[in-house]
Amino acid sequence: MGTIAALATGLVAINLFRLGDGVHADPSRLNTSGDAGQYIQQGEHQQWWEFLTNLVPHSFFGAFA
Repeated sequence: MGTIAALATGLVAINLFRLGDGVHADPSRLNTSGDAGQYIQQGEHQQWWEFLTNLVPHSFFGAFA
């Protein structure tokens, strides 16, 4: 019952407050530098199978990190 109430509350809130309306950001014109720029470049050159293999943790403790 609690999960359904939380879901309903979230749906009502997102429809009332309309988060993101009025933000007219063009992603091609954003200036990224530092760590963000590095991660974007890594993601652009990543293959689809690398995404799937990175879902599996490298060790038991990596699953909790």
